[in-house]
Amino acid sequence: MKPEALRVLPPGLTGRLQAHVESGKFESVSEAVFVAASAFADQLEFNTRDDVEAIRRSIEASITSDDYVDAETVFADLRSRYGVAED
Repeated sequence: MKPEALRVLPPGLTGRLQAHVESGKFESVSEAVFVAASAFADQLEFNTRDDVEAIRRSIEASITSDDYVDAETVFADLRSRYGVAED
């Protein structure tokens, strides 16, 4: 764990997030904080407490502003990083 995360987060919260890092859900505490902060920012920006609705509105805003990466590019990147999944 990077020392920066320890200075920003209370130890109890760091420990709770570290457990998810160790389980493989996140690569680092920083990534977990980024995901949580992004979800919270979407809820604030789109004035909703519903995560699914916030994601839907975020996607719509990205498409409207042409600020997105198309699915083929995303999947090509994932295949190059992790290989092709076996069926």
